[in-house]
Amino acid sequence: MAKKSLRTKDGRLVRPTSQGRTAEVALSEIIVVEGLCDMNGAAIELEGYQAAFMAAPARFRCVEKARQLGFSWIFAAEALARAHLRPNHTSIFVSYNLEDAKEKIRYAKMLYESMPDGFRKKLVEDAKTGLAFKDPDSGAVSRIISFPSKAPRGKGGDLYLDEFAHYMSDEDVYAGSTALIARHPQAQLTVCSTPAGRRGTFWAIAKQETEKRYPGFFRQRVPWWLSRHYCTDMFAARKDGIDHMTTDERLEKWGLPAIQEQRASLLLEDFQQEFEVAYIDEAHSFYPWGLINSCAKDVALQDDSAGWEVSGRLTAGYDVGRKRDVSAMTILEEIDGHYYPRYLNTWARMPFEEQFLVCCEALDSLPIQVFHIDPSGIGMQLAESLVEKYGPVRIQPVNFTQQSKELLATDLKILMEKGDITFPKHRDLLTQTHSIRRISGRGGKPQFDSEQNARHHGDLFWSYALAAKRDREGVEVAPRITFTARVIG
Repeated sequence: MAKKSLRTKDGRLVRPTSQGRTAEVALSEIIVVEGLCDMNGAAIELEGYQAAFMAAPARFRCVEKARQLGFSWIFAAEALARAHLRPNHTSIFVSYNLEDAKEKIRYAKMLYESMPDGFRKKLVEDAKTGLAFKDPDSGAVSRIISFPSKAPRGKGGDLYLDEFAHYMSDEDVYAGSTALIARHPQAQLTVCSTPAGRRGTFWAIAKQETEKRYPGFFRQRVPWWLSRHYCTDMFAARKDGIDHMTTDERLEKWGLPAIQEQRASLLLEDFQQEFEVAYIDEAHSFYPWGLINSCAKDVALQDDSAGWEVSGRLTAGYDVGRKRDVSAMTILEEIDGHYYPRYLNTWARMPFEEQFLVCCEALDSLPIQVFHIDPSGIGMQLAESLVEKYGPVRIQPVNFTQQSKELLATDLKILMEKGDITFPKHRDLLTQTHSIRRISGRGGKPQFDSEQNARHHGDLFWSYALAAKRDREGVEVAPRITFTARVIG
């Protein structure tokens, strides 16, 4: 109730005291967010790194950060606060994909609706990728605009380049962004991202290891142990020298279950890059980020495997989950030699009978011409049942051997290098693709796989590679299966 009694007077916040008098506090973005907004009815308490970011006065801000630390939310919160504190102010979000662009607008709208009526301006534009607020006294309009990763154009103002390291045209986007803040003395340019290898404009700005030093930046590095959602005691951990510990030492001593689970699902190098702000040498990955990002597009995937129009040739790949792995299905549409993603899904610990029904639903609903499946282990029974029902031409089991994996991985890379396949901007798929390593096995023979203790084992990646599998001699196909009559229950 106290929040609803707040009102503004000549640009200052007027707040009743316990004695009935009023105290005036200069308005700032932090006061607006913590004092006038809430999240689902709960008071907002900013993390230390979030408050430090909002308080940084520099024209240029660079944030190296772990994933899931709430920077998309804080961008939206800061933009909303400035839309109410400054006349004719514009904030522009440039995001990795369209869904991320819409998410920031959803955050801003939710915070706006939590504000007291006496403070908030009139909402005069409400779209999925933009909001506009009109001052009832002056008539001035402030805007929040959000769109996917492309060079911004139009009206200048604050610009936020989110997950900037993953942009395909990062140099063009950055050049366009600096131009837009040039004529606005109060405007700030923010580049923020998890690392994506020792490459690109973001790496050059953050680490200053190239000839161009990018002076004038406020630089902020935020690994997982600076968040109360991941670390048991942030202040004690820093006093204990957590920055100088190994990854396993940090996690064992200071990690909460949420970050422990992240480590269990990622390669060590990928975990260090995604959550410890490390820049991994691209030579370790068979698919460098530059190649992956060149194929990643904002495409709309189908929600289910039924009821959509098809104009090309459908191919599918299914990687069967084991005890702790997920099962993954990919459906691609080949049109004029180019593979486009249409459907992507995973299921954790799904029983055999349910996996069989999921595959049958896709095969019955869609004209899938070739359905590739790994018949190893538990997959043998599933592949056998599918071949029995749909025939060996439509269902083609592919044994996962090092030889077949090498051909699948290599053929997919050739498609990527030629620009003949599109990837959706799906973080798990792209991260798993980057996690694939080409290492020397026994006798020097190459092996393609994720780290053995990684929970995902590249499930999404291998389903994608199976769906794009090239019909060629040399890929080991499972031997013809001999069936015995039985009832599938």
